[in-house]
Amino acid sequence: QKNIDMLKRLFLPPGRELEYARWKIIGGHEVNPHKRSYMVFLRLVNKADELKGCGGFLIREDFVMTAAHCQAKSVDHGSYDVFYGFDKHSENHKKMSVKKDFPHDHYNESDYTNDIMLLKEKSSSLPNPCSVCGWELRSSTKLPSKLLEVNVRLVENRDCVKESAYCSEGKTGTSGGDSGGPLICNGMAYGVVSASKPIDGSTLYKYTNVPDTTDWINNILKDN
Repeated sequence: QKNIDMLKRLFLPPGRELEYARWKIIGGHEVNPHKRSYMVFLRLVNKADELKGCGGFLIREDFVMTAAHCQAKSVDHGSYDVFYGFDKHSENHKKMSVKKDFPHDHYNESDYTNDIMLLKEKSSSLPNPCSVCGWELRSSTKLPSKLLEVNVRLVENRDCVKESAYCSEGKTGTSGGDSGGPLICNGMAYGVVSASKPIDGSTLYKYTNVPDTTDWINNILKDN
């Protein structure tokens, strides 16, 4: 029940409710999701405009296999959300968007014959994997005691794109004293730690986009 409640807080958009009272394996036992890293949680809006939840599993980095009766009404406008990479307490996870769904050509929704479907992940131009560094300060009057680092994964976010920023989301990230530090992706500085805000039971971290400011940087360095 604890993990189901956690999933509900993390993933349900405001005003939507999932029927989840029977979400459990009958007669089973709990396992650590991290040890079943192929497992995904699929949230979708079906053809009846109902919010539903399904399971699924990764068969390739960019493909998920699930049941055909878990098909959303479309692949547009956020009708699919795919979550994976959970830790033991479902507090950290990754999220992918769906580019195209492939229900079996001979799926029969009356008797569930050929009830199988593939979901293709929407490709991303975001640089990943990434990490951020920051100093551990025990007092504002003393020098830092440690340099800390955490891995982050950049996510697609319309507001961040409008603000010329990169964003990551999750329970791990930066805090106030880390402002100005580097977002490092593939060995290069892609961002500057800027701000964060709570979002849907998680936290959205924003980084100023360094590549977009290259001309400004070069002009300053050239003239000084």
